[in-house]
Amino acid sequence: MTVLKIKLSKPSLIITGLLIIIIGLSCKQKTQAQYAVEITINSKTTDSDLMKSEVIAPLEKEILKIEHVSKIASLSKKSYGLIKVDFKPNINIDETILNLQNRIQMVTMNLPKDAEVIISKIVENPKVVELKISLNNADSSSIDSTTMKTNIINPLVKQTLEIKGVHQALTFSKNGVGIVRLKFYPEISEYEISSRVQQKLSEIKTYLPKKFKIEASKVWDESKKNKNN
Repeated sequence: MTVLKIKLSKPSLIITGLLIIIIGLSCKQKTQAQYAVEITINSKTTDSDLMKSEVIAPLEKEILKIEHVSKIASLSKKSYGLIKVDFKPNINIDETILNLQNRIQMVTMNLPKDAEVIISKIVENPKVVELKISLNNADSSSIDSTTMKTNIINPLVKQTLEIKGVHQALTFSKNGVGIVRLKFYPEISEYEISSRVQQKLSEIKTYLPKKFKIEASKVWDESKKNKNN
């Protein structure tokens, strides 16, 4: 999970952007790249009325100027505010996030001094591939989980995050077997994902210790798997 902090001209005011949250939703229609953003505002000195009128309202006004916004909803209470923005399908979300940050920066100078604004990007219906790393022709229990994670899994994560379209890599390690779960943006086809993963695995195998083997699962749609479960 990557968190980008941008310090503004007010020393006490910080925007934290690109906190990536993955949500798998059931979808009966063809999978589309659906995106939403949650903007959380924390300010201990602001009551519910001021949060609504002096924080939420001006932020919403700027957000509505962004292209491709389909719906916006908000709530406010003492010391806390939340704005959820839904976007139209298949947009360039990274470009939209940058535009959103710029819009919010235009408002932040007028927010309470202790305000902290957190932008969370929500990716729905991700496609997933799991990489399984284990000892080659040996008892996997002969290597402990800590060694597996430190010496094998962590370096692999850095490499797999270079694969185009990956927005998150989760890791698991148990009984000498390591798992790297890669989550891709949903608009990327299964064929493209498989090709990119196999190309990266070919590179990884050139320096992976020979006593280890690495295998990739088939690509699956997380929302469909959650529905079946």
